[in-house]
Formats: sequence, C-alpha cells, structure tokens
Amino acid sequence: SACCAFCNSCLTLSSFCESPAALPSVFWRASICFCRLSGVSPLPPLDSRAARCEIGTEFATPSPKVAVAPGELTQVFLNILINALDVVPKGGHIQISVTQETPDFVAVKIHDDGAGIPPDIIPHIFDPFFTTKKNIERRGTGLGLTICYNIIKQHGGEISVSSRQGQGTIFTITLPAAH
Repeated sequence: SACCAFCNSCLTLSSFCESPAALPSVFWRASICFCRLSGVSPLPPLDSRAARCEIGTEFATPSPKVAVAPGELTQVFLNILINALDVVPKGGHIQISVTQETPDFVAVKIHDDGAGIPPDIIPHIFDPFFTTKKNIERRGTGLGLTICYNIIKQHGGEISVSSRQGQGTIFTITLPAAH
C-alpha cells in the first residue's frame, strides 16, 4: 500500500545512520509512529495522503553513512515528509535523494512539487510557534520545523529550504559523514 511505501522511504532514509545495532529499533519506532499518525489521529489518515502522490527515492552508491541518533533523524524525516504530504496535490511527486556531497558531508534532499512557500514566509519557517497550517484540517503547532532545525544543528549539520511558488519546495539537510 501507499502507507507501506511511505514508511519504507522513511526507514530507508534512516538506514544510512552509523548505528547498525539501533536500526531494528528505528524501523519498529518509525513504523509505530507512522501507524499512530495514520490511525489514532482525528486528522485525515496519512495513508490517503501518501496514496495521492508518488514518492521517489535516489540513494548514492555506496550508501553514505552519518553518525547521528537514528531516532532523532527519523523524527526529522517524518516531519518534513508529512509536511510535504500536506501540500502535494493529487498526482504530485515527492523526491528523496541522499548524496555524498563531499568526503566530509552527506546531503539529504526532500523535494515536493506542492504550491511552494512564499518568499516572505521562508525566513520564519524554523521560528518557534510559526505555522502556516491555520486553515487546513491539520492545524500545526509551529514546533515541528523548529525541532528539526535543532536536531540537525545538534548533530553538526545544516538544514535549509529553497522554494518557488507554483513549483514546490526543497529541504536540504547536510550532515557530517561518518569516518
């Protein structure tokens, strides 16, 4: 199902963490998290949102590794992917890519073809309590991207966003490579 495909994309992203022993736990937690979000919430199920669009993945070979807490990285990816699912139209696309940018850094890009983010909004998206989800069924708290930003910074990485209205948004997460 689309739910399983979405969950597998999240789990595959987590698999490049330099912590193989923790991965089964990450898989289990990501699956449980995804099921809770789609089954317990009064929101539209994520299954229906994931079914509306195509999620593609592209991973560097050999798979790069990063030294991070896998559970925290899963939280970052789930948050960004769920935000993308909220804005991608029916028949839209989300593309996830993982590349070894330099010997010292790995980049994850999550690109959606949603409506894009207005230029005056972009400087605020990582601010605490800033939300644009005011008129949709799934109202935001304005903490999701703030938490993502802090997690990535605590791991010595960077998170940025580029967007063009009518063409979509790209979140780029750069993390130190494991050596």
